[in-house]
Amino acid sequence: MIPRRTTLVAAAIAMASLAATAAGGLQTPEQFLGFRVGADNKLARWDRIVDYMKLAAANSDRVRFRELGKTSSNNPFVALEISAPDTLKNLDRYKQLERRLYFQGGAPTDAERDEIFRQGKLVLLVTCSIHATEIGATQMSLELVHRLATSDAPEVKKILDNVIFLLVPSLNPDGQILVTDWFNKNVGTEYANSPIPSLYHPYVGHDNNRDMYMFTQKESQHTARLLWHDWFPAVWLDEHQMGSNGARIFVMPATDPINPNVHPLIYRWNAILGQSQAAALEAAGKEGIIYNSTYTNFWEGAMAWSGWWHNQIGLLTEVASARVAAPMEQQRANPNRPAPAEGRGEGGRSSTGSGAAPGDARGSGPQFSDAPLPPPADMTPRTEYPRPWLGGKWTMRDIVDYELIATMALLEAGADRRETILRQIYEVNRQTIEDGRKGNPSAILVPLGRQHDAREAAHLVDKLQMAGVEVYRADAPFDADGRSYAAGTFVVPMTQVFARYAKDMLERQTYPEVRRGPNATPEAPYDVTAWSLGMLLGVDTVFVRGAVPGLKLTKLEEAPKIAGDVNGGGGRFAFDYKGPDSAIAINRLLKDGARIVFDAPSHVVATGAQRGRIEQLARDFGLTVQASPEPKNQTRTQNQNQNQNGNADRRTLNAEPGGAVPVRAVRVQSHVDPQRRHSRRQAAAEVRRNRLRRSGSAGHRRRLRVERDTSRVSRRDRRGGHREPEAVRRRRRHARHDGQRMRSRD
Repeated sequence: MIPRRTTLVAAAIAMASLAATAAGGLQTPEQFLGFRVGADNKLARWDRIVDYMKLAAANSDRVRFRELGKTSSNNPFVALEISAPDTLKNLDRYKQLERRLYFQGGAPTDAERDEIFRQGKLVLLVTCSIHATEIGATQMSLELVHRLATSDAPEVKKILDNVIFLLVPSLNPDGQILVTDWFNKNVGTEYANSPIPSLYHPYVGHDNNRDMYMFTQKESQHTARLLWHDWFPAVWLDEHQMGSNGARIFVMPATDPINPNVHPLIYRWNAILGQSQAAALEAAGKEGIIYNSTYTNFWEGAMAWSGWWHNQIGLLTEVASARVAAPMEQQRANPNRPAPAEGRGEGGRSSTGSGAAPGDARGSGPQFSDAPLPPPADMTPRTEYPRPWLGGKWTMRDIVDYELIATMALLEAGADRRETILRQIYEVNRQTIEDGRKGNPSAILVPLGRQHDAREAAHLVDKLQMAGVEVYRADAPFDADGRSYAAGTFVVPMTQVFARYAKDMLERQTYPEVRRGPNATPEAPYDVTAWSLGMLLGVDTVFVRGAVPGLKLTKLEEAPKIAGDVNGGGGRFAFDYKGPDSAIAINRLLKDGARIVFDAPSHVVATGAQRGRIEQLARDFGLTVQASPEPKNQTRTQNQNQNQNGNADRRTLNAEPGGAVPVRAVRVQSHVDPQRRHSRRQAAAEVRRNRLRRSGSAGHRRRLRVERDTSRVSRRDRRGGHREPEAVRRRRRHARHDGQRMRSRD
C-alpha cells in the first residue's frame, strides 16, 4: 500500500507541473527530473526523457514530437522537429523543398532551384547514443531541447529561422533502459562500476551502428525512413563516446583513407563543420579536442557516415566516457617529463582518442575499480591536437557540456551557411546524375534467372530501396554490353541522386593501403573493409558500362516479391533448399510438428503438415513446392521415431529409407550467465546422485564414490594442479560399465 503522505506529495508535484503547463512555461530538465542533467550518479530513464520531450512539444510552438515506431523491445522510437513557429506551420512546404533539393521526382526546374536557395531551410539531423553505455548525448538532449524551446538569445533565433532541426534523442532506447536500470541498481554497492552483463541491444549489441546497409533491426529501419524517404537532411551528426584515457572529444575530419565514391565536397564540409565545433569548444576553454585521428573516412555502416554516399554531410563526435554516470579520476601528466610509448588506438592507429572506459564492454580496464586511470600518454601539442588533455577529474556533466557546446556550434554554423550549403549540395546531386549519364557504369543489373536463389536477389533490392535507391524492372528483354537479359531483370540506373551509394554497395571493395612514410608499415583499418551486398547475399550483379538505348522500365514502388505455389496433390511436400527463406520455412514447419528430411542434396521433404500451412509458407517465402502422395513404406508414426521421454531414437533416425537425412528443431541458447550455468550443472549432478542412492546396487555405489572423489580432485586441481589419485582412477575403471548402463536407463 502506498503511504498517504507519498501520494499527496506526488499529487502536489503533478499539480505544480500542470500549473506550469497552464501558464505556458516549460519546466527546466532539472525541475522535471529533480536533479541537474549530468549530476554524478544520476541518469534520466528513457520513459522520463520521452515524457519531457512530449511536455516540450505541448508547451512550445517551436517543437513537434513524433513517434516513428516501436523498438525491438516495443519502446517508443521518437524524433523531434524543431524550428521557428512559422516554419512548423508550413512544414510540408519546406519538406517538399528539401525533397526537390535531393531531386526526388526528377531534377528541379531553374525556378524551383532558386526558390530552394532563397527560401529553403537547412535540414539538420542529430542522432544520439546508439551505443547505450555511451549515454551522455541522450541526457544532453534534454537541456538542448529546453534551450531551443525557450531561449530568446540571438543565436537561438538565428538557428530557428534558418534550420529545421531533427533530433533523435536515442537510436537505441532499449539499451538506454537496460544501462540506466543496471547503473541505478548498483549505485552505492560494490558493483557500482560493473559492466552490464548482457547485450544492450537485444539482437546486435554494440554493432547496431554497423546495420545501416543491411537494415535488419527496427531502429535502423526507422532511421532510414526518416533519412531517405521522409526528410532528406543535408547535414547529419551522430554523437558517440569513446575511451577515457586520452583526448576529451573527437570532431571531424576523420583520417585516411577516403572512399572514391564519396564526392569531395562532402569531405570538405565534414572539415568545415567539424572545425566549427572544435572552435566553439576551444572558445569555451575546453581541453583535449582532436581531429584526424582513429576513425577513417572509408567505410559504410557507421550511421551518419552512410550519409556520405547519399550526398549528405555526415559528422561524428566521440566524447571521452566516464564510468557511465559516475565520475572518474585520471592522474595528471607532467608535460616536462618524457611520455611513455604512445598507446595504439582502435584499429591499430596511434591515437589519444581510443580505448574504452573501464567497465565498458570494449575496454580492458578494471571492471570494478574506481582507482585513478594512468596519466595520458599523448601530451604533444600539434595541429590536430593543440591543447592536449593532461588528466584530472571527468564527469557525466563534462560530457553533457562538451556535447551541448558542439551541437549548438553545429546548429549555428549551419544557420550561418544555410544558402551556401544548399547551393553546394545541389551541385553534388546534379553532378552525381551527370556522371551517371556519362556511363561507366550507366546502370547495375540484377538478373533473376541467373541467381542461385532469386529470393535473395529480391532481398538485395529491398535493402537498396530501404536506403532510398530507385530500382526498376525491365518491361521486355534487352541487350547490354553484348549480353541478353530477360524481362523482369532488376535495373538500378546511375542517373539518380543516390547512385554513389548503389555503386559502393554493389561493387567489390579493395581497402587502400595507408602509409605515413615511404618505409612505414601499412596502417590497419579502423573497422569494416568490405560490404558488397551481392557477395554477402550470394547474388550476381552486372555493371553496365555502355548505354542501353530504348530500355523500357517500370519503377518498383514496394519491395519485390518472388511468387510461390504448391503443385500436385498428396501429403508429401518437396521443395529446394536454397537459402535463408527456405531455412525459415523449415523452422516454422518444425515448430508446427511436421517431419522434415533431406532426401537429396539441397532438397527437402515435409510430411505431417497441413496443405493450407504449406501454401501460406510458399506465398510468404517464394517456395515452389511439389506435393505427392506419401509412399506406403514411409507411413510410420512419430512414436516409432521417439522414445517415451520425447527424445529421438538415434537408431531409428538413421534408418531413413533411401538414405534420407532427418531434420530436428535445434535448441539454441545464447549468453548464459556463468553462475547460472554452474548452478544447472550442480542440479544435474544432484539428480544423478539421488538416482544412484535409490538404486542401492554395489556398482551404483561405486559410481557415486567416483563422482564424489572426482569433485574433490577437481577442487584440488583448481587450487594446486594435483594429479588424480590412483584410488579414484581404479574406482572410475570399475564404475565405467555401471555408468554406461545407468545412462541408458536415464
